[in-house]
Amino acid sequence: MAKERGRGETKRDELIRENERLRGTLSAIRSGRRYTFAAALTKEAIKWGALGFFGWLSVRELAGRVTVVDAAVDLCGSMTDALKELVPSWTVQIVTILVALVSILFAKRTRVVNRRLVKRAAAATRKYEELVDPNRSSSGLGDDGDTHDEDKL
Repeated sequence: MAKERGRGETKRDELIRENERLRGTLSAIRSGRRYTFAAALTKEAIKWGALGFFGWLSVRELAGRVTVVDAAVDLCGSMTDALKELVPSWTVQIVTILVALVSILFAKRTRVVNRRLVKRAAAATRKYEELVDPNRSSSGLGDDGDTHDEDKL
C-alpha cells in the first residue's frame, strides 16, 4: 500500500497533517480579515456619523439667524446686479473668450515645456544607467514620454 515514512508515518498521514495545519492558517487569516474589515467599517461609521452629527448641530444652532454667510451672499448678489448695470454683456463675453484663449495657450506652453523636461530627464537617466551598468538592456521606451503606438489600447 502506502510507503512507510520515518517513524511509521505514511505519506497519507503526512498530507493529512499538512492539510490540517493549512486549514488552521486559513482560518486565522479569515478571522484576521474579519477583524480588519470590522475595524475599518467602525472607523468610517464614526467619521461619517460625527460629520453628520456636527453638521446637524450647526444647522440646528444657526436656523433662523442672520449669519456672515447671508451677508456674503447678499454682497455677491448686489455686486452682480451692479456689474450688470455698469458693464455691457458683450464686454463680459469678450473677457470670457480672452480668458479661454489665454488658458489654451498656457496649456500648450506647459505641454511643450513638460516634453522638453522629459526628454532632458530621459537622456540623463540613460547616461546614468549606462554608467552604473553598461550591460543593462533598454526598456525600449521613447525619449518623449509618449506611449508607443503599438502599446495604445
